[in-house]
Amino acid sequence: HADKSGRRKLAAAIVEHEPYSSKQVPLLLSIGEEEAALTKATESGDTDLVYFVLFHIWQKKPSLEFFGMIKAKPLARDLFISYSRCYNHEFVKDLKWMFLLYILVVYKRFMMLPQRTSGRFDP
Repeated sequence: HADKSGRRKLAAAIVEHEPYSSKQVPLLLSIGEEEAALTKATESGDTDLVYFVLFHIWQKKPSLEFFGMIKAKPLARDLFISYSRCYNHEFVKDLKWMFLLYILVVYKRFMMLPQRTSGRFDP
């Protein structure tokens, strides 16, 4: 109900109280919290649940955004690459190109950051 009334953050907070990942993840996907769903699925270690989230996100997101989501999650990334090798060989080539494109996008964003005037690094 919270999501339908436009209170997505409240809905996500309520879902957090669900003790089972297998119930939490589909609820997170239903309210558009794909990143949280992927995190919960990978933390659970349930490969079926990870595949469920991967295929959901793959259908909903552009390729570059999809790759950006899975690149930092080794289990999700490795499962998707394994799937691609088994069922869609051409997509593995696309993954390599997407990775290169992603690096270029990140580099471009980094280069657009304000330049420091001093020669020292301030963390």
